[in-house]
Amino acid sequence: MSQVTRVSDGEAGGEAPLASPQGFEAFYNANVRNLLNYAYVQLGSLQDAEEVVQDVFVTAVRKWDQLLAADNLNALFFTMLKHRVIDQRRRRRRMALVEISGDWLTEEQVSAEDPGLKGLEARLLLQTALGRLPERQRDALTLKYFLGLSSRQVADMMGVAEPTVSAHLKRGRERLARLLDLDYGDCRPCTRGLP
Repeated sequence: MSQVTRVSDGEAGGEAPLASPQGFEAFYNANVRNLLNYAYVQLGSLQDAEEVVQDVFVTAVRKWDQLLAADNLNALFFTMLKHRVIDQRRRRRRMALVEISGDWLTEEQVSAEDPGLKGLEARLLLQTALGRLPERQRDALTLKYFLGLSSRQVADMMGVAEPTVSAHLKRGRERLARLLDLDYGDCRPCTRGLP
């Protein structure tokens, strides 16, 4: 999977300069999928993910000339997306409800005894545990293991060095294993096999 991509500045290959409307469109087309995937993993809802990504790009198109002055456009867009995801989570916490088959149930009412809800329970448990990780660890794990980005791509999106990403991944896996009450030794091979 590709990283958030900065399209050609127009000097080579005849592509549209970023400052043009075609440049914004090219940037959008090159990056929307990764940003949408990240938001979906964080929020667990395609509708919410689409909404926050759309908000980011609507804001960006209005300030496009200013954004182009950024040193790292990839990191800037990722940061903008993370802020929108956090806002969406806050709205959800106020509701504190889970929608299941059109019925609204509190999390306490979701029973682990119901086989149809076991997958939902596991997803809620993982999302809750991920939400308890420090932000940088959560971001690194999500980008690497759920979006399938390389450590170099994760470093670029997060605006940090590759060794820093490796440290966030290691600490994040350890803490996630503790939160899920797993033995970290058993957990490491599992995380290596994720896409």
